[in-house]
Amino acid sequence: MITYKLKFFLTRQAAGRPVCSELWPGNTVDVKALVPVVKRLKKKFAIHNICIVAHRGMISKDTMKKIEALEWNYILGVRMRRCNEVKKDVLSRGLW
Repeated sequence: MITYKLKFFLTRQAAGRPVCSELWPGNTVDVKALVPVVKRLKKKFAIHNICIVAHRGMISKDTMKKIEALEWNYILGVRMRRCNEVKKDVLSRGLW
């Protein structure tokens, strides 16, 4: 039996309607796919301002350096147990 794995990237507009999508081989590492996908989308749709919202599986020190060097806005998930600065900030808000 042959099993195929795919990664699916979906781009939506502010109203939530899909604009485009990409399929990548399932063995593609998320961390390495994020910046190239965003660069292609910016070029294809002539996007000037962008905000990336990504889960922690797409984060690495190298990816963060690239995103910040490109001056893109972002909201990224973090591993709270491993990032004391974020942990202290979140827990100090009294929501937990």
